[in-house]
Amino acid sequence: MSFLTLPKINLDEMSTVATMLLPILKRGDVVSLKGDLGAGKSTLSRALIRQACDSDTVVPSPTFTLVQTYDNTSIGCDIWHMDWYRLGSPDQIWELGVEEAFCECVCLIEWAENAECYLPQNTLYISFEDCGDSRTLCFDGNAEWQARLKDIFSDGIGD
Repeated sequence: MSFLTLPKINLDEMSTVATMLLPILKRGDVVSLKGDLGAGKSTLSRALIRQACDSDTVVPSPTFTLVQTYDNTSIGCDIWHMDWYRLGSPDQIWELGVEEAFCECVCLIEWAENAECYLPQNTLYISFEDCGDSRTLCFDGNAEWQARLKDIFSDGIGD
């Protein structure tokens, strides 16, 4: 059950969602991004990374490389952008070095459900539901995430 739902977010508004999320992200945060192809997972990840690094930062999809890393970010730690769509087995995540990344970086993981059993307990889950011209974003996580996210969307976004 999600504790926060943002209905009717269009792809252009993903940048606004990223702007609101960025200030609360810190070292050791893991964010699971779940949704069908084209639902907006990469759009949100790219917006977060560009805002944390530089708007001109090239943010390729990690679909084939599985991991793209970004250093010198405004949040004071590296960002790991991962895509676990092509994992052969959940155990393959350890070959990527995620154990250290889970502690030292902010991890944005698309298709995290492919190795969900290994995600830390403090993972923030964002589910994307494609609703045609818009998306519904559902946030789920522990009490710490609920407290951190409590007021950031109070000004409203979407519909």
